[in-house]
Amino acid sequence: MRQPSINMTKVEANQAQEKFSELLAFVEEEQERIVIESKGQVIAAVISHADLKRLEAL
Repeated sequence: MRQPSINMTKVEANQAQEKFSELLAFVEEEQERIVIESKGQVIAAVISHADLKRLEAL
């Protein structure tokens, strides 16, 4: 079974803080995954609830 392509966007922590509500809307509407970085290191990710449920089922 072929999995759909997964979109992922990288955002710096300060930008994520400034535009958090926009990022949440983007995750919800576009099923996009957001990776938050600080000083070049990944520190967090924002995923849809559907993605979370799939991860929990593993």
